[in-house]
Amino acid sequence: MREERFKIERPPRLAFPVITGWRILDVFRNALLPSRCAGCNCWIPAVDPPRAFLQRIGPGAAGDGKSADAGQIQDAAETSLQDTGLLRLEAMLCGSCRKHLVLAEPPLCKVCGKMFKGRQGPDHRCGDCIRQPKQFTSARSAVLYTPGFREVVHRYKYRGKIQLAGPLGEILLAAFLRFWASGDMDVILPVPLHPKRFRQRGFNQAYLLMQHWKHFESSLAATSRVLVKTRATAPQTGLGKAQRRRNIRNAFAVLRPEAVRSRRILLVDDVYTTGATVNECARVLLKSGAEQVNVLTVARAV
Repeated sequence: MREERFKIERPPRLAFPVITGWRILDVFRNALLPSRCAGCNCWIPAVDPPRAFLQRIGPGAAGDGKSADAGQIQDAAETSLQDTGLLRLEAMLCGSCRKHLVLAEPPLCKVCGKMFKGRQGPDHRCGDCIRQPKQFTSARSAVLYTPGFREVVHRYKYRGKIQLAGPLGEILLAAFLRFWASGDMDVILPVPLHPKRFRQRGFNQAYLLMQHWKHFESSLAATSRVLVKTRATAPQTGLGKAQRRRNIRNAFAVLRPEAVRSRRILLVDDVYTTGATVNECARVLLKSGAEQVNVLTVARAV
């Protein structure tokens, strides 16, 4: 991943001519190969990732005739995984849909990761987690599940736009590094799909997100054949909290208890809505001997 971010290297004296060349290429690319927004599906001009990247550096680096010095280039090379993932995702969205990318930032519920409307004060438990304690230790998300971002997830999950797995996986990894240290977990598990649903969709969206962590040097073991879904359930969409809990009850099993016994588990999924699915997964994992279960998702319902 770091190698991918460091590809953009240009001597300061060539900055202006090179960017001008990219702009000329944009004219032809936008005319011949326009792209559709990954959110609303409208036609959008092709975005020039190198130029957008340089704009993150600051004044003098985006083709205004002033050259970027070595310090600015180095600062850009240290751009976080989160910024890199968001930059790649922004390149797939129109200006309107980009406004729906909202990071999940403190103060948050210590347990479920809900972002409080009030932006002051420390993290604390929300009312729902006080009334109904969760099986998992904590849940965190990269961004909020806004109406605009919901369309991005739906295109990835239901319409097979799997090229979104890359940037979504990067902002997910960035969220992991923001909220935990790699030594805090022993095993990463995706929330599984029932075989019937897997055949219909063709892929497990949570497992694909994890595949984009492959360049992350860690002792974490990632596998998809430990936790499985044994019962086909109705879609959770449209169901209330109590209905979701009943719908998903006893739908999961652990095939290899030895893989989770006395281990700290990181459970990965695409969206946290009510938490019914990940809570049931956590219950089954703890019953099989897991020390604790934490949850990480791309998006968190507001």
